[in-house]
Amino acid sequence: MLQIRRKVCASVSARTYVILEQMISSGRVENVGEAVDLAIEALQRDDRRKGNGHAAPYAEEPNAAAVAANRATSRVMRDSNPDVLFD
Repeated sequence: MLQIRRKVCASVSARTYVILEQMISSGRVENVGEAVDLAIEALQRDDRRKGNGHAAPYAEEPNAAAVAANRATSRVMRDSNPDVLFD
């Protein structure tokens, strides 16, 4: 698929420049433009994850009370449905 590319001129910090050059020298990307595209895609994924309220509970570690409640619910379901195999 042919992508239309736009020319961008920007100054970056020395640290960012080193990271971009490392991405190129490692073969991860072919040029600075691809490195910037990859970084922007990662930022967008992160923003989508943060903005998705449904995914937030799964991204965090459950606390002890939540684990205990989940186990109790699982036991009740297992004990009240002996014909159903729960993993």
